[in-house]
Amino acid sequence: MEEVKTRIKIALIKCDFSNPEHITAVKILINEYIIDPMGGGSLHNKKKQDQLIEGLKYHPTVFLFLAYYENEYAGLILSFENFSTFMVRKMINIHDIIVKEKFRNKGIGKALLYGVIEEAKKRNCGKITLEVRKDNSIAQSIYREADFSISHPPMLFLTKYIEG
Repeated sequence: MEEVKTRIKIALIKCDFSNPEHITAVKILINEYIIDPMGGGSLHNKKKQDQLIEGLKYHPTVFLFLAYYENEYAGLILSFENFSTFMVRKMINIHDIIVKEKFRNKGIGKALLYGVIEEAKKRNCGKITLEVRKDNSIAQSIYREADFSISHPPMLFLTKYIEG
């Protein structure tokens, strides 16, 4: 059990992609995240869900923590280890932080974030990066509280979609 800047007990569990319970939790949480107004999509298609799990399971630098709270998987954080050429050190990119709607505002997102910060320290990483929607002020406040800031110089996050 982990207590992170809150008074509630949240277990952070490293996802075991061979554990069917973990796989089901990941599918449910990611789908809930995608259908949320901040996401705007759906992964109800079983084939897509299975492709997602296979892609994550075999990605060489993925690590994913599940948050277990009140006898339920309440959230997850999906991260990838990378390498910073400027720092000449490993780095972590947080790709997704997900908290089920009914568990929001209980410190679960913070616990997940601080779990990755601790993991980055164990891995001797030089920095952690993440992206956040400009209109997601709640997430931004959590990140600022954890000492994340706009990079210097400020960077733009650009996207090019590839069909196929």
